[in-house]
Amino acid sequence: MKNSENLEFTSDYGWGCMLRAGQCLLAHSLQKHYFGKRIDRVNPIYYSLLHNCLAHPLCVGIAGGKPSSALYFVGTDGEDLIYLDPHYTRPVIQRKELSDYTETDINSYRCMTPKKISISRIDPCMFIGFYIKNISDLETFCKSINSLVDSKITGTISVNFNPSNSMSGNFNSNTNNEGIVTSSIEMNENLGVMSEPDDDCEWQ
Repeated sequence: MKNSENLEFTSDYGWGCMLRAGQCLLAHSLQKHYFGKRIDRVNPIYYSLLHNCLAHPLCVGIAGGKPSSALYFVGTDGEDLIYLDPHYTRPVIQRKELSDYTETDINSYRCMTPKKISISRIDPCMFIGFYIKNISDLETFCKSINSLVDSKITGTISVNFNPSNSMSGNFNSNTNNEGIVTSSIEMNENLGVMSEPDDDCEWQ
């Protein structure tokens, strides 16, 4: 379709459908080449990793979900993941004196019936959260990383930690970059997710 004033194309209506079909074909081919056939599901070789992460004392959960629906995973039960559903909302509790809150008010802040989903049904795109409060936690996390990952998928999670000579001092980028923590998480082509943060995380 062309503009009547300057005869420039304003859309590809009437002739661009084959180009779009070709682009879809190319995208699908690249998807199969780099990620395999089932990128809509987590590869079973990562099941133990996800279970181990959720069992880690520094883990704060996994933000993920199932196709077209986000979920917050907080634990495991056998082969299933326990989750909270952020789509479920409740009426707001009005502010009042602490003694005025009823048992019903207090219970509304808790999930009385946690839900479960098979790990085979979850979407492979997710964020795994670890809360690291201080250097001591960071050391613990670094030392325990290898225990999280099965020997068959070594390198899935890695941490490059360059501490200063004294772990008790403050860390900043003004001392030859000592104390700078860089981390990377790689999920290989079987999972179809790859992420490498570019920014350094400065610990002080």
